[in-house]
Amino acid sequence: MTKIEIYADTIISHIDAYVNYAQTHIDHWPVKYEWGRKMVEREQSRFYGVADYARTFEDVSSEDIRKATIKVERAARRALSEIFELESPRKLTWDDIYERADGAAYRDPELTAKDEARYQIGQYILETENRDIEDTNVYESAEEEIDFYVSEHPTYFDKYGNLLEVDGKRLG
Repeated sequence: MTKIEIYADTIISHIDAYVNYAQTHIDHWPVKYEWGRKMVEREQSRFYGVADYARTFEDVSSEDIRKATIKVERAARRALSEIFELESPRKLTWDDIYERADGAAYRDPELTAKDEARYQIGQYILETENRDIEDTNVYESAEEEIDFYVSEHPTYFDKYGNLLEVDGKRLG
């Protein structure tokens, strides 16, 4: 086992510790997804710094660094997904959903939730106001149309992006 692989395993054990902490404290402390995400990203950043430094040594191959990087990134995605699943169910606003998806990668649960929320609020607006958010002449994007709508109509989603409530009317 190379030095970089050992370091990758150390980082992965730190990431797993954050997930374990979230799992063991769920009843006593409301899990904050943002906290978990920051901790996992901090560990990834540490690894990337060491990997960049390791590239300067002749005894560390770029293939070993690539394999270790993939291993750490997979562990981080798994950890974020597990922390996301632990989060207690609560009502989220469009802004909450949108902020969580900021910087998320393809197929991350936060981005999937944003896409689902965008679709569901778009369908709701189409059904109730006969207006397609994609064919807007007033706003630059569908997201801006949604921003305006939810500022006028209190709207809530679950963590998966399912529409729960609009103007105090429970939907889901």
